[in-house]
Amino acid sequence: MNKFFSIFCLITVVLLFSSCDMPDYTDEISAAYFNAGGSSGTVVCTYGQYRCSGSDSYFCGYSGNDLLWLLSQKCSYGCDSSTGKCKSSNDSGSGSSSGGNNSGGDSGNSGGNSDTSSPLCNPNPCANLANSTGICTTTHDDYVCGCKEGYNWRHKECVQIPKALGNICTGQTKCYTDSDLINCNSSSIGDFYGQDAYYAARGTCIPQKFRIDNSVPNEKTVIDENTGLEWQQNLSTNDYGYVWEQAIEYCEELEYGGHNDWRLPTVKELFSIVDRRTSPAINTTYFDTPVSSVWSSSKDVRDNNYAWITSFYYGNAVSSSDCYRNCFFDAGCVRGKNLTQKPSFTSSMINGDEIITDSETGLIWQKTYDETEKKWSDALAYCENLTYAGYSDWRMPNINELLSLVNYEEYDPASDFSDMPSKEFWSSSTYVNNTASIWLVNFSDGSTDDRNKIANLYVRCVR
Repeated sequence: MNKFFSIFCLITVVLLFSSCDMPDYTDEISAAYFNAGGSSGTVVCTYGQYRCSGSDSYFCGYSGNDLLWLLSQKCSYGCDSSTGKCKSSNDSGSGSSSGGNNSGGDSGNSGGNSDTSSPLCNPNPCANLANSTGICTTTHDDYVCGCKEGYNWRHKECVQIPKALGNICTGQTKCYTDSDLINCNSSSIGDFYGQDAYYAARGTCIPQKFRIDNSVPNEKTVIDENTGLEWQQNLSTNDYGYVWEQAIEYCEELEYGGHNDWRLPTVKELFSIVDRRTSPAINTTYFDTPVSSVWSSSKDVRDNNYAWITSFYYGNAVSSSDCYRNCFFDAGCVRGKNLTQKPSFTSSMINGDEIITDSETGLIWQKTYDETEKKWSDALAYCENLTYAGYSDWRMPNINELLSLVNYEEYDPASDFSDMPSKEFWSSSTYVNNTASIWLVNFSDGSTDDRNKIANLYVRCVR
C-alpha cells in the first residue's frame, strides 16, 4: 500500500511543478498526510495554518468560496511528516524554512500554536487577543493572528468586518511579477509585495458566499449570504437582449422563484457578484451566465440617455455612451434591499496627518495621495513603506475597496471623497490573471479599466 502512495505522491509533485496556474492543493495534501500515517479525513484546513509535504509548504487561505491549502514556499530543510511542519536547521521539525514560516496546530487549542522560530511570534501576540484562535504566523516581515469564525484580521485585531461591497474579496488568489506567477508569501516577491491575493489570504476581506435556492422547480435563485440579495441564476434572459427600458420592464414584471418583487440591479450590486479570477468574471458554480454585458439600473449622470453596463467577460463597468440606451444587452434581475453603498466619510487628524474613515466599510483612507504618478510596483512599495498618521500598516486597495469610494450619482469626480481628483488610480488587483495588466478606477466617471504595470497612475493607500 505504501508503495502505491509513494508513486502517487511522486506524480503529484511533478504535476505541481509543471502547472503554471498554481491549482488548489487540497487533494495532494490529504494524500501526503494519509501516506504519513494519518487519515485524509482529519486534515483540516484552518485559516492561517501551514502544512508541508516533501519540500513544499502549504498555506491555508481562501480560494473562491472555500478554505483550501495553497502552495506557499519551499522547506529548506525538508518536511517533518509527523508534525506537518518544515524542519529547522537543527532538524527539530519545528522551525521554518528560509523565505517562509509555519504555524501548524489546531485552532481549537487554548493558546494556539505560533511560529516560534520568528521573533514576531515570540512572545505570541495572539495568545490573549480578543476573538483570536491564538495562532500566530508570519508572512513577509509581519505577523498575522488567526481569527475565530465570523472575525477577520484587520488593523492588528480580529474584528467583524461589515458586509459591504468594499469588504468583499475580489476572488483573486495569485500573485505576479511583471511577467510571471509568483508565490505571494515568498521573500523573492520583492517589488511586487502587497498584492490583492496576499492580503485576501490574511483575512482583510470577506470571501464571496453563495447558495442555491431550488425550492421552485426550474426557477433556481442564487442567494448572496454576504449582501442578502437574491438573484436569478441566469443573467441572460433571451437570445437578443433588451434595450434599457425593456430590461427594467422585464424585471419589474417578472414572477420567478415564487417572488414578484424583482428589479434591475444597480451597477454596484452587479459588482458584488463579479469574480475577478477568470472569464466569465462570475462564479459559474452558482450562476449560469454567458460571457456578456448586462444592464444595470444606474443612469450615467453625464447624460441620462446613457446607463451603466457590467461586462461579465472581464468585469468592467462601462457606459452605454456608444449607443445611448438603445443597445441590446442582457438582463438579470435581483431582489432585496438596495445596496446604496454610499460612503459616509469622517475626517480626523492624527499626528498632524488627516485620515478619512468610511463608516460603511470601516476602511481608513489616507487623505492625501502622492501627486507623482507611479508605475504599479512603485505604487505598491509606496503604500507598503508608508508611515502616516502614526500607522505603518498601509496597503494599496484592491479593486472592490477602490470602487467603494465611487458615487455613480456624481461626476468629475464621481466620488464624495473630499478633494478626490478626476484621475485614474491603481488598485492591487490583477486584471483577470493577466501578468501584465492591473485594474484601475477612473474617478472622473467611476469607470473601471486595465493598464499595463509600467503605466504611470496615482495611488491612495488604505488600512
